[in-house]
Amino acid sequence: MRKITTSEQKNIIGSRIRQLRMARKLTQDELAARLQVNGYNFSKLTILRIELGKRLVTYQTDANGQPV
Repeated sequence: MRKITTSEQKNIIGSRIRQLRMARKLTQDELAARLQVNGYNFSKLTILRIELGKRLVTYQTDANGQPV
């Protein structure tokens, strides 16, 4: 397994999340609040790090193969 260094991007969806957030005219705070209402523990800082590619984003599925 290859180690991810700090200079490498840790996710490939950060820029897409930013595009979608901005298209919906949401701030990072507003997106974080919406995620928190739905049970996700995301802060403005978490959103920022994801958008910048500095935070690892994983894809998880349930037992039926559906995204969680």
